[in-house]
Amino acid sequence: MPTHRSTTIALLLATFVSTAAFAQQNESTMSQAGHIAERPAQDIGVVKTKTPPLLEQALDDPYTMNGAGSCPAIANSMRALNSVLGPDFDDEASAPSGSKKGAIAKAGGTALVDSIIPFRGLVREVTGAASAERHAQLAKFAGVARRGYLRGIYRTRGCRGAR
Repeated sequence: MPTHRSTTIALLLATFVSTAAFAQQNESTMSQAGHIAERPAQDIGVVKTKTPPLLEQALDDPYTMNGAGSCPAIANSMRALNSVLGPDFDDEASAPSGSKKGAIAKAGGTALVDSIIPFRGLVREVTGAASAERHAQLAKFAGVARRGYLRGIYRTRGCRGAR
């Protein structure tokens, strides 16, 4: 019968192999592999989930007219949100990328890492990790709403140029 230590070592090795396979797909996957690997530390509260200040502002009031004075100001606000949220839906950079092997490796790595902590859901609630993740997700939704709101103002005002 395998020991707890050997099981943990086997899981860690499998995680590194799957994240390494996933990381071979492209540069940004190294960042994703890092996020996968730090999930257990987030689950127990060692690594805190941080919400970018720009998204915290959007959470306070996504539909404020602050920052929506002129066309260049609106464009700057949208660019700032893009830098935090990633590309918007109609941007060419938002097209799906990656391969099926990469997606499988990511899913496998995530599943293996998430299985390291027994009763993970309960641990996440007790440590506050689940609450912090919900807050970060809500702030991200507010940022997306803010970007859409600003885009609507930008187009309504007939603004032209890069955004």
